[in-house]
Amino acid sequence: MMPSRVRWKVLAWLCSLSALTYIGRVGIIQVQDHIELDLHLTPQKFAYAFSAFSLAYALFEIPSGWLGDKFGPRKILIRIVLCWIVFTALTGLAWGLVSLIVFRFLFGAGEAGAFPNISRASREWFPFRERGFTQGMVWLCARWGGAAAPLLMMVLAYPLGWRGGFVLMSILGGVWLWGFDSRYKDSPHSDLAVNEAEGALITEGRKDAGQAAPLSWSTMLVSPTLWALSLMYFCSNAGWSFFTSWITPYLRNDLHLSGVALVLASGTPLFFGGAACLLGGFLTDRQARLWGPRWGRTLQGVIAYGLGAVFMLATTLLVILLRHVIPFLFLGGATIPAPGPVGCGTGRASGPGCESFQGCN
Repeated sequence: MMPSRVRWKVLAWLCSLSALTYIGRVGIIQVQDHIELDLHLTPQKFAYAFSAFSLAYALFEIPSGWLGDKFGPRKILIRIVLCWIVFTALTGLAWGLVSLIVFRFLFGAGEAGAFPNISRASREWFPFRERGFTQGMVWLCARWGGAAAPLLMMVLAYPLGWRGGFVLMSILGGVWLWGFDSRYKDSPHSDLAVNEAEGALITEGRKDAGQAAPLSWSTMLVSPTLWALSLMYFCSNAGWSFFTSWITPYLRNDLHLSGVALVLASGTPLFFGGAACLLGGFLTDRQARLWGPRWGRTLQGVIAYGLGAVFMLATTLLVILLRHVIPFLFLGGATIPAPGPVGCGTGRASGPGCESFQGCN
């Protein structure tokens, strides 16, 4: 019997969700100057809105991961997208700095936990040997969602202005939610479309399936792996946050881009970052089969992030020296080279506590 292919439909839902989350957080940079003009804000004041989103996202990532452990990813992802719809629309209704900060803070709190729960769903639906590819696809779609966000916001805001653009964007979440709610199941065992062959393929190589030992908070907090991954994510996101917040003002004011060139340049680093994610996920599955999970999952991340640091420094120096945008456009691919293997490393945790573990990162 040939395995059914339900898991790939699940991957499509997870990838589209990852794209949606980045569309929501990156789209605002395309209309930042219009928001500043209408709300009488300076860039320095607008920065508080960016910080509010990031702070709330960090604070609520662990609680949302814990909720995924307790209730399963389906309920939590539905709650996350409901928040995404509401606060995307409310961003377009902001009337001043305080309301904008409040809406973006609540947006970050509501969206937090998306990726830990996506990882939980991936682990339930895919065998170990396919998880690098699935993580790479999820992060590729996230980056490409962010890459498309400036162009999408430009199109949506053209007829109705930036306020209408956010309201129209929120409809995307409603469309996703309608399909996901009726089609996604938390487990292959709950989906009648999964045949016996696919069920066996998904569970191959698992040890003591369904009887994983609980992963306690005390275990997590003394885990060297957790602290190493958290430090890696902290340092990586310090540079990464630039591409989801200040890239458009930088390109406009420092490199003097405008119009379509500005939109395309704003999304290009994310485009290359997405391609790097897919390549990383594709390679790490093969390396894990050759070298085992320990080195197959970790060595690539170490090498990739080391090279990423070198490329980031070299690209930054080239931009300063040449005052030209072309070297800058490849920076996204250089600075985010390994979410596929890194996601697999965190995704190896299973059982109660695994989403809390991922939320720490």
